[in-house]
Amino acid sequence: MRYIMSMAGAAGFALVFGVGLWRGNPPSVVLLGALFSAVGFGLFARLWMGLVLQGLEDSLLTKQISTESAPEKSGEKFLPSDTPEPVPNEQ
Repeated sequence: MRYIMSMAGAAGFALVFGVGLWRGNPPSVVLLGALFSAVGFGLFARLWMGLVLQGLEDSLLTKQISTESAPEKSGEKFLPSDTPEPVPNEQ
């Protein structure tokens, strides 16, 4: 997670710094904005990754609980209504 936060912060810094200089703003103002955006991008990446990982964990737990509550009987993979109907022999 630290790697993602670092990369998001670096991307935010580079993006805001580049756009600020491109627009002709003073370097001191651009640098301050870029530093704040780096922190913001890093925190946003941490929040987003936390939500993604929590969702994956919840999905995995739900899947495990559903398989434990209804164990599959050995040899019974299909419901009786899913079995194909026999075709009469034509001679």
